[in-house]
Amino acid sequence: MINAYRILWPYLLRYKVWYLGGLTSLLITSAGQLFIPLFTRDIIDLLSSGTKDSSEILRLLFLMVGVSFFVALGRLGWRFWLHGAARRIETELRDDLFKKFTLLGDHFYQNQKVGDLLARATNDLQAVRMASSMGLVAFFDGLFMTIAILVILFAQDSRTAGFIIIPLPIVTFLVLGLGKMIGKLFKQVQEGFSNLSQQSQEVFSNLRLVKSFVLERYFLQKFGDANDIYQKRNLQLVQIWGFLFPVVGFLSGLTTVILLVVGGKEVIRGILSPGEFVATLSFLQMLIWPMLGAGFTVNLLQRGAASLTRIKEIFDSPNEFESPIPLAKAMAPSKEIRYEDVSFAYEEKTILEHVQFVIPAGSLFGILGPTGSGKTTLIQLLLRLIEPKEGRITFDSQDIGMLNPASLRSLFGYAAQDGFLFSDTVRNNIAFALEDPQNSNHSQVIEKAMGIAALEKDLALFPQGEETEIGERGITVSGGQKQRMTLARALVVDPPILIIDDGLSALDAKTEEEILSGILASRRGKTTILISHRVSALKHTGTIAVLENGKITALDTHDRLIDQEGFYRDIYLLQQSEAGKL
Repeated sequence: MINAYRILWPYLLRYKVWYLGGLTSLLITSAGQLFIPLFTRDIIDLLSSGTKDSSEILRLLFLMVGVSFFVALGRLGWRFWLHGAARRIETELRDDLFKKFTLLGDHFYQNQKVGDLLARATNDLQAVRMASSMGLVAFFDGLFMTIAILVILFAQDSRTAGFIIIPLPIVTFLVLGLGKMIGKLFKQVQEGFSNLSQQSQEVFSNLRLVKSFVLERYFLQKFGDANDIYQKRNLQLVQIWGFLFPVVGFLSGLTTVILLVVGGKEVIRGILSPGEFVATLSFLQMLIWPMLGAGFTVNLLQRGAASLTRIKEIFDSPNEFESPIPLAKAMAPSKEIRYEDVSFAYEEKTILEHVQFVIPAGSLFGILGPTGSGKTTLIQLLLRLIEPKEGRITFDSQDIGMLNPASLRSLFGYAAQDGFLFSDTVRNNIAFALEDPQNSNHSQVIEKAMGIAALEKDLALFPQGEETEIGERGITVSGGQKQRMTLARALVVDPPILIIDDGLSALDAKTEEEILSGILASRRGKTTILISHRVSALKHTGTIAVLENGKITALDTHDRLIDQEGFYRDIYLLQQSEAGKL
């Protein structure tokens, strides 16, 4: 368990002053509470002696009130300092976790579930916060109170104290024995919550698909089964926790019985005064909290350790490949892109095999190939979202593998077929890549990008024009509108290299022609890579690479490719026939 908390140590050190203040306040609170039974002892002994001097009793009462006031201040102090530090640590840890998410590569996310990652950033961090605040309070307060009370009891009457602490070792062994079981079960509970989050996220994101196949009943059953498992694991945890408290309560009651038997005899014999008997009873009642607190501490610390183990798995995951060399400002925009004997495979499946071609600087380059031929993989390699297994990609002989990924990607504008839209306005989705999306000076740039993407006529149909809110993932717009917004978002930054990865597939031929004409006019002298299944779009490009089964099978202009036997000519003839031009 201690190893799990090592990840938290740097955060605790940053807030050492807060924790010092909190623990000092906690010490004041606990120490003050110890004086109350002692004042009660003296008052009862004075009363039992038949004293008529009320001034001493009043003095003791005023001291009790004063001490109670400092106890209240101390309690306020430790809540402010310790809870405040824990909340700040939770915030910093969540920030660092989110930052880590942004540094992880494609391979990590292929093996993770969104719901599980969300659970680690929410539920697990809450458990860490509780462990670093209330867990710490329960541990230090329980330890201090136990030691202090035992010292007072043995100093007052060692024989009576020796009898009444007999049940305490049983509590210790019980708490330690159940601690590991609680941690293991809590980890299973968190994993169950992750599963529920994942299922909910998948259904909410694909509700149209679920309804179109009338699978509501299936997913209700699936969610219900997962919910039952989550409930079962929670009940197992509650059962252990519920068993621990009554047993501790019983054992604490047993100490009271022992005191009544042993201490009562001591009072009758005159060895123990009535005041000391009442004080001992009060101290025993105060010992209930350390005994219960021991179980509470173990529960919180085990939960925190289980959650920190899950969070540590994220922090220990290797970052996406990083290169220290930043991209020179004068580089790449005016340089050619070259694929040199590039190969790539997902596990055992070969996607690209010894690919070689050149994209001239400032050219409009086309790529055509059947589904699954590796077209998108070519782009992912260029953006350094993945790394080639063999070969390299260069900007004018500079290996991009030696360049910082962030600097490299800043050169590109990317419009994918299934581009993601945020739950925000049309304008903000398009201005997403700008440094200050709300800046009114960007209006002309945004309007120009929307004009090239042929979005003006659509804006007139939206209730609030460009300020219309788009549903999550663009659910309230059509496929064609979504692609054009994605294209406008790529165009708005006027990138040195624009990539359109089948980003016009949902458009009709007329709109596609209009958009391509606008792109040609606005991007003269800048590199544009167009991936498309339509020959009608690719005919505007200079050189076209034909990709089949991960290999370049042809590399030429449109006019020459339609005169050659092969895949490009076959697709051209098929599409011409479908268009009624043959």
